Amino acid sequence: MEDIQKCQDALHRWGQANQVVFEPSKESFHILDRSQPVGEKFKLLSILFDTKLTMHDAVHSFCVEANWRLRTLLRTKRFYTTKTLVRLFKCHVLSYIEGATPAVYHAAPSILKELDEIQGSFLTQVGVSELTALELFNLAPLCMRRDIAMLALLHKVSLGVAPEPICSLFNMRAGTLDHLGFLSSFRTHCRQLSDPVAHFHAPIIKRSVFGLIRVYNRLPSHVLDAMNVSIFQRRLQKLAKDAARANSAQWQFMFHVS
Repeated sequence: MEDIQKCQDALHRWGQANQVVFEPSKESFHILDRSQPVGEKFKLLSILFDTKLTMHDAVHSFCVEANWRLRTLLRTKRFYTTKTLVRLFKCHVLSYIEGATPAVYHAAPSILKELDEIQGSFLTQVGVSELTALELFNLAPLCMRRDIAMLALLHKVSLGVAPEPICSLFNMRAGTLDHLGFLSSFRTHCRQLSDPVAHFHAPIIKRSVFGLIRVYNRLPSHVLDAMNVSIFQRRLQKLAKDAARANSAQWQFMFHVS
């Protein structure tokens, strides 16, 4: 806490020297920790963070707004075709929900269940199965869409097109001979990232994007060869469709950290 106070004092001195005034009501101290957190909840970019990073309050707030949007949409159901309803759902409900994906991705499945049920409720109301939604409307289950979105972030890092602050959090996997001028015999190795997650790490780390590196490194080479994120995501979705048509067990979680 003393270190935080010193940081604040230094910032205020900088502000005085540069004629910048900070709003006191927007200043607060927080320590993020699973067992001994300090401080109240705080909001960043419309996301409500708790100091244990459980994200329960954030998910609930998004669900309240999303459910209101969904009820409003379903009142117009008799005026539209199923295809149009799905498009409206994507525009007005799904886009809002997925705005929180990077912030809530590490949350426990029991917390994210409330969010996942929103799309399930919509599909039930319009009489569309998960498989039909995926095949006809490219509407994968929310849990899968989160995995694909975060895998796309890792692919951006691998391609070197992600913002530098994000790229600095990851390292390309060492162990290949590319730096000596030899080409790897396995196409996938040139895209793999160093996996920093060990078995003794907390579940919150294993459920995060860092835990997802293990899944990214095991993707087929023809998927990792995609030179942009759009192609990468389309290839992942094709894998999902193939698994769903084959009635693979738990295909909805095929890109999830196991």
